[in-house]
Amino acid sequence: MVGAMWVVEVVPLARGLHTAESLTYFTTLEVAPGDIVRVPLRKRTVYALVNEVRPLAEAKAELRHAPYTLRRLTAKTSQRWLPEPFLSALREEARFLAAPLGVVLRLALAQPLLELAPAIATHLTASPSPAPSSPLHGADQVLLLQEHADPRLQEYHTLVREVFASHQSVTLLCPTIEEAERVFAALTRHTPTHTFLLHSSQPKRRLRDTLLRVLQEPHPVAVVATPSFLPIPRADIGLLIIEGESSPAYIAPARPHLHFARLAERYGLFAGWRVIRADVPLSVESYHRWLTHNVGSLRTITARISFPAPAEVVSLRRNPTDATPQPKTALQKERTVLLSPRLEEELRRLTTSGGRAVLFAARRGLAPLTVCDDCGASIQCGACGATLVTHREGTRSFFLCHACGAIRPATEACSSCGSWRLSSLGVATARVARLLSALFPETMVAVIDSDHTPNRDDAYRVLERFYETSPAILVGTQKLLPLLQKPVHLSAIVSFDTILSLPSWNAEERALRIGLALRERTKRVTIVQTRLPTDTPLFQALADGFLRPWYRHTLELRERLGYPPFAVLVRLTLTGSRQRIQQTAASLEPHLPSAYFTGRSRLFPLRGSRALQHFYLRVPSNEWPNETLAQFLATLPPSVTVEVNPSSILA
Repeated sequence: MVGAMWVVEVVPLARGLHTAESLTYFTTLEVAPGDIVRVPLRKRTVYALVNEVRPLAEAKAELRHAPYTLRRLTAKTSQRWLPEPFLSALREEARFLAAPLGVVLRLALAQPLLELAPAIATHLTASPSPAPSSPLHGADQVLLLQEHADPRLQEYHTLVREVFASHQSVTLLCPTIEEAERVFAALTRHTPTHTFLLHSSQPKRRLRDTLLRVLQEPHPVAVVATPSFLPIPRADIGLLIIEGESSPAYIAPARPHLHFARLAERYGLFAGWRVIRADVPLSVESYHRWLTHNVGSLRTITARISFPAPAEVVSLRRNPTDATPQPKTALQKERTVLLSPRLEEELRRLTTSGGRAVLFAARRGLAPLTVCDDCGASIQCGACGATLVTHREGTRSFFLCHACGAIRPATEACSSCGSWRLSSLGVATARVARLLSALFPETMVAVIDSDHTPNRDDAYRVLERFYETSPAILVGTQKLLPLLQKPVHLSAIVSFDTILSLPSWNAEERALRIGLALRERTKRVTIVQTRLPTDTPLFQALADGFLRPWYRHTLELRERLGYPPFAVLVRLTLTGSRQRIQQTAASLEPHLPSAYFTGRSRLFPLRGSRALQHFYLRVPSNEWPNETLAQFLATLPPSVTVEVNPSSILA
């Protein structure tokens, strides 16, 4: 009715929102549940999803006693276009993360999708499909695929042809832009006219044109997309492939750390699709689900994975009976710390005969740790308490905090005892590159990390120069792995121990994934350097691809310690002044269930007079989501943040 007044309940699609699950506005616009609108929120305007619409007359009594003044909704962006199965999956994910639906929805949607919502809604060829009352389950609904990259791509081509033959479409989800481009290039060699690529680095006009072609194409399509383009509203999708399902890139960096692979599977189950999770190695959680017959497998999951090149685990420990003279010069000391004789031999062979090598270092900078030789204290950030990392710019060295960005001169004494005898420890990219440049001055040595290549274009330029040069050595962090699409002759992990030292309950899983990713991209040999004992299932899995003992060992350990997938870890972080934290902690701790509460961390100093403290809960997997606990967590003040299964225990 023209001129009628409505009360509209919306879910804001805003980050950093710590308010009620929904907000209420009034409007004269014709809106319906599922529409996307723009609403005023504090001093800004944000997108929001319409959840409920009521005539103003029905809500007058309720609003008369409300403690707030109703604001006006004046802009409608688009009519409903988000698929209901996707919204159902989001609600389940929000319950799991104990987070507001709007915050999760905002993380899950690419900004271009919100901006192009009117065009998407206008060009829908079919109404968004309804969701079943509950997600489908069954071992044949979710299938696992553990194969190398090339066989996986061949399998995807076969699956796309089969699905096209049944007049259905395919969504192929990839964790990063680089991996999406690789998969797209492989598929378009066979089905170029019906395969489409969607990711946020595409120009806005091309992205809009691609979206419209995906919606209007009468033939079934294969959509290769990064996670935030998951909810493409085609009604004929029958298969969802989650490529690289164990990749940490599927975890959103912003809180509440939405896990896109888990969300995608939920979406597929609500929509009634077949879902395939593929990777090498599969995540420990997926392998456990397969062992317990909760999911099936597309192909037999073998105990051993064969790789094109061998891997060698090399110990950096010095034998006490070794008669080798102690290093005297700084260069000799660095060589002893960073390079085993075996790795140096392979590098010299490469620089003599030509070829390319990739060396992985877990941290950027010169050294991730500086300690006092007299008292053993580490150099920490005065603003946030994190360990400072040594960096160098020209001839000037300085300490940089990777957590808050604070910079201090590297000429200071120990704050604990005043000693000037400070030693840099640990392996980082700049330190490795400096040594290699000194040992092989005629060889190109390049670095890809957040310091040397802050954006994708910089990284691609370095990578292009690396592949055009021989001999060449490339040193990089985790940022390098998705970019490395062509094989190299030699690869190495300079310090495997640095990866394992991260304060994470799944550090071994991440370390294994890095090692196997390098093996997949290596022609001649992969060398893994460590000071740890090498007769463990982890190093066996790295050396010969025998994964089953490592999976079993890891699952036994996690079950004993109460880690996922056997429990859900919940971390509450209190921030503010020390006095405010003590007050909040005193009122918080008595209300935490004693069966779940496992303790609190020490008080970590932040910038100025601020600090933070963590509280830890461990909930059995079959008792989460816990509605009673979730309702209590929703009442906590904004100074308390909630994280479910945080990747890092302390940071």
